Amino acid sequence: MTSTNNQQAHKKETLLLSNAQSQCEEAAREFKDFQNNLNIIIVVADAQSAEAALLEKQSEILALPSGEKLHNLLKAHLTQNNINSQLIGITKHTQKKLMGLTSEEHFNVLIALNTSNHADSESLKGEIYALIWQALSVIDDVKRDVEECITSNDDIITAKWNDAQQASRNMLADIFSGSLLEVKGQRGALKTIAKIRSKACFENLRDYDAQSNPFPIMLETAQMVLDDLHKPDSNIHPIKQALSITSETIETMDENTIRQWQNFIEAAQEMAWGGLSISQILGAAIYTSDNVYNRTSAYMIADTLNTDPTPSLQFEGYNAFVDIDSQQRNHKIACLETLEHLEERQREGRNAKAFFEIAMHSCQTLLEGKPNGFCAPALILVGQNIIKTPDITKEEVAGIFSNEINATTWSEIRNMHKEIIALKKQHKEISIKTIIEILRREEHTRESAILVKQLSDMNLE
Repeated sequence: MTSTNNQQAHKKETLLLSNAQSQCEEAAREFKDFQNNLNIIIVVADAQSAEAALLEKQSEILALPSGEKLHNLLKAHLTQNNINSQLIGITKHTQKKLMGLTSEEHFNVLIALNTSNHADSESLKGEIYALIWQALSVIDDVKRDVEECITSNDDIITAKWNDAQQASRNMLADIFSGSLLEVKGQRGALKTIAKIRSKACFENLRDYDAQSNPFPIMLETAQMVLDDLHKPDSNIHPIKQALSITSETIETMDENTIRQWQNFIEAAQEMAWGGLSISQILGAAIYTSDNVYNRTSAYMIADTLNTDPTPSLQFEGYNAFVDIDSQQRNHKIACLETLEHLEERQREGRNAKAFFEIAMHSCQTLLEGKPNGFCAPALILVGQNIIKTPDITKEEVAGIFSNEINATTWSEIRNMHKEIIALKKQHKEISIKTIIEILRREEHTRESAILVKQLSDMNLE
């Protein structure tokens, strides 16, 4: 890159950082004006070095009660190369008023902001508002003594939410953020947030926690509540309006909403890891699932993304939305079709190598996100028997193959697939060794592990 280009890139980065910092300052003032006992400090964590981010608000943070402890938490967050947006911590102190006759609790909030996923200022402002709402929800837990949702170490208050609570708070933060943007004149903000969330479910499989962000299935409800409660000419403060809309939406939630979303998105992402398109996955949920919540969720996302679901599954492979019995049958059919294909290739004499090559392909296909038809151990065993008995009959091959594929159940293969996905999400390296390690764990699949290990040791070139 030329010197001129370097200068232009640096200038652009500086402008983006400056814009983000300005938005953070504006939001902090906005909430301070609304609630005088609330002090919000937001550090832009990704658009500058960790050292620069630590210095950005250092004096302001250190001046707070327990400020040094709060600053140390920020340092730990930044030095872990963790640029995710996060509520770092909250401190509180009591301030005397009216010559000590009364007192008021003041809260100091520290947030680290990641700007990298935002294409425009409106999107960035939405995340800032969502993070502030999460802080407000923690403060509300403190005021109501909801001990199971908060923890306080060294005077620093942080959230202690389980998976369901985290998902619920994320969803309500999105509702608050979108509602506040809408109330302030950014029409369509709720749908924009839902669209960003929906796309990330299918396009950012490694780094986006889709199960903890269920807002897409609440878009319609949130929009209805907004339309009902928002009065454009009202003198009510925009933040108060957004809080009312969020509270009203909470009342419409069913306790199973989060679990239903998580079941849907788990199946959807299983298929996404196999390379299926959004329209194919949504089509599978709508046209083949017997679960009404899966179908409803798929319809909602299709509408949000303006996507036409594939009318029928136009692919041969794994469908996570059909019932387990159908999955088992489809898996077995795929296994038998693999054997039939190989038998067709054996007309001029049996060739064990062909079985080993397809077994290796079966392992690779599983690692690529396609568990349906995984039958590597059975193929390896048949290949070994062909070496021992070149004149083995077709019936004997079929018997060996059938016995071996029945030794490992479909549910075990699907669980293996899910574990491989989990490793991918953690950026862990996966290979045929991964399959061997998983098969070794259970006594009844250790023979299969041995077969796959023997395959991995072969030189098939």
